[in-house]
Amino acid sequence: FQVLMDHQNNPLGRVVQGIVAVLNCLVTRKETNMRELYEQGLTDHVTSLFFEVWNSVCEGEGGGKDVKTSITMLLTLLDSLNAILRYVSEIVRRALQVKNKGGNGAQKEAEFGEQLLMMNKSLTDLTSLLTQ
Repeated sequence: FQVLMDHQNNPLGRVVQGIVAVLNCLVTRKETNMRELYEQGLTDHVTSLFFEVWNSVCEGEGGGKDVKTSITMLLTLLDSLNAILRYVSEIVRRALQVKNKGGNGAQKEAEFGEQLLMMNKSLTDLTSLLTQ
């Protein structure tokens, strides 16, 4: 994420495109340790990137931006967002099932599910963009 922050002034540059592609590969793989990505600010980075790329799409060619690249990046970010939300859904569903059964670790699972929902709260900022 540090490289992403270093290149945030050019959200459509090749470096950022590569980072978004790698990030997409990471979040779509089941074997990825998503907790580590969350600890490094996954949702904040995805949200800010989404807004930057969306602005590039809205500015269009009149603003000197490459619309095709913007739309490609936006599609990749949407795929990443889908994978993130699926992960959250899976964890919360599992936490609710464990909590209802009252098994060992129910409290720990429920707490992690709640933390995950709170960490993803910034993704609700994207609702206005996605409904346009």
